[in-house]
Amino acid sequence: SSEYEDSRFYSILSALDLFGACSNQVESTTNAWYAVGVGNAYVPYVNSDFTANTTQFCTTPAVVEFQNLSSNATSIVWDFGDGTTSTVFNPSHTYNDTGVYDVKLIADGGSCGVDSLIMTSYISVSPNNPCDVILPTSGTASTQTTCTGRLLDSGGSSGNYGDMESAEITIAPPGATSIDLDIVSFDIEPGSGSTCNYDYLEIYTGSTTSSANLIGRYCNTTGIPSTINVNGGAVTFKFYSDQSLNLGGFIIDWECTTPSLPPVADFNVETEDVCTGQIQFTDLSSNQPTSWSWDFGDGNSSTSQNPLHTYTQNGTFNVELTATNSFGNDVVVKSSVVTVEFPEISNIQSDSICYNETASITVQSSGDALWYDSPTNGNLLYTGNTFVTGNLTSSTTYYVEDYVQGAPLVVGELDDSKSGFHSSSSTSYLMFTVTTPITLQSVTVYASNEGQRTIQLRSSIGTVLDTYTANLSAGMNVVPVNFSITPGSNYQMGLEANSLSNLYQVVTDIQYPYTIQSVISINSAQSGLTNTYPYFFNWQIAGEDCVSSRYAVDVYVDETCWPASVNDLSDSDLIHVYPNPFGGQFQVDLSGVEDQVAQVKVFTITGQLIYSNKLNTGSVSTIDLNLYAAGTYWLEVQLNEGVYQKQMVKQH
Repeated sequence: SSEYEDSRFYSILSALDLFGACSNQVESTTNAWYAVGVGNAYVPYVNSDFTANTTQFCTTPAVVEFQNLSSNATSIVWDFGDGTTSTVFNPSHTYNDTGVYDVKLIADGGSCGVDSLIMTSYISVSPNNPCDVILPTSGTASTQTTCTGRLLDSGGSSGNYGDMESAEITIAPPGATSIDLDIVSFDIEPGSGSTCNYDYLEIYTGSTTSSANLIGRYCNTTGIPSTINVNGGAVTFKFYSDQSLNLGGFIIDWECTTPSLPPVADFNVETEDVCTGQIQFTDLSSNQPTSWSWDFGDGNSSTSQNPLHTYTQNGTFNVELTATNSFGNDVVVKSSVVTVEFPEISNIQSDSICYNETASITVQSSGDALWYDSPTNGNLLYTGNTFVTGNLTSSTTYYVEDYVQGAPLVVGELDDSKSGFHSSSSTSYLMFTVTTPITLQSVTVYASNEGQRTIQLRSSIGTVLDTYTANLSAGMNVVPVNFSITPGSNYQMGLEANSLSNLYQVVTDIQYPYTIQSVISINSAQSGLTNTYPYFFNWQIAGEDCVSSRYAVDVYVDETCWPASVNDLSDSDLIHVYPNPFGGQFQVDLSGVEDQVAQVKVFTITGQLIYSNKLNTGSVSTIDLNLYAAGTYWLEVQLNEGVYQKQMVKQH
């Protein structure tokens, strides 16, 4: 490896510094490294030599890892042919322009001599070259879009891969219907037993490992087929290595197949009836279209393959998709495929009542009418289209909104209709990715016998995040887990370790990933068997609720009007009012009433309240209306026994 090459170089350099060029000590040090397989044998002169991990590239930037193989050199100078140089022993150099480059290495051994080597037309960067793609040691490499090419591990064509590597790359030629893989060479450290658990290469259909179907995990234990056909337009590779043993890695050629027919247009609508106005469309067209044109039926359009469109008005809409490739196009129209109904309050019926009566106010809503005491936030007073208030003594405004609970979203295998069996193992689990916060309301399980099971939501490393324990009966059970899940990758849904299972799992016609676009993707299962779907069916995910704006509904209270049920004290001797007519003031004599507080109000002839006060009974009080104009007023005195009303006249 490069680490040993560096050690060899510096140990020989130390011998050169201490004992001189071409000395016996330099010879013995060089040959000692040669004996353990690192570097060339000693020669009694300076010899310039080098190699590179790859020499042909089809795109820029082209990153070349050079390896110095010179003998007896104490210093070196590289000329990469593009105007740049380096004195690094094993440099990494990036070519940013297409072209053919000579590479020169000068090896200087001091008194032992100088040697140089020129490799003519050694590096070629051209779109006409087959794509040799070197996998990085970590991270995700750029997606490759050429129809043919060659993929190599980080060691390239002549070196080994390194320790602790973890890298991914996707090959996705536009318009491809399938991709054929030819395994040119393969040498990856074997695992323990029958598994690949040290170093391995995983191959997936699709564009990412989190949303694609695993074709297989390979190492020298399992071997790898000489050819692999990947249906679809993309394949993803993931390579991992641990510490210690590093082998030759892999060389894989790819070649895509492109369609020879126009597309057959088709699409899916994730939710056809919505109250949010937001609709996800998914292209299902065959023969690999390369462009798409959508007409959403509301005057808007899109050229995305899988657009998310927001409708802004109620209605039922036709949707049209035109799918195109180099051989032609096809059009599909789906009539009345989307219905949008925003929540809205209508037919508002307010009410007018007498003092201290209840009011009945009504609206029409598409969902639940929620009544509040404030235009924002506030207290929920009632749910329903008709709201009967309590007794009101003044005009009051209420606020109502239309609330529509979102329909649940469904994902996963729906039921136990496919072939499978009841597993006694509790170790299998589903792996899934969440892209927006969700509440998993319920899952369905099929038990062969009754008993208690604990369902666990776990992180990607197996940490238990939430649990639900259910007492199951034999047969179908809907389990209300109500797990709140934040965005994240490779969640696990399984059973408590070493617990009773006897739950059904499917083993045929499994179609990973099970996806609600932009929400969740059930990607794979971890099981002792290949190609299984364990335990948890018909995932019900809470849909998005819809709420309208709040509408004001008024109740007018005529405080000069009293309901028939109120005892009229106008002719009673309990209260005396004088003088009437009055100048600026009049007296209210409550001396005949004991042990209570009277509510005294004065209204204009039009019902406007101009005076309100609570007066102690058993005394005489003065009401001052000097600030008000001459005219007719209404006096109202409310006692426990009833209400006293009297018309009062103010004179100039």
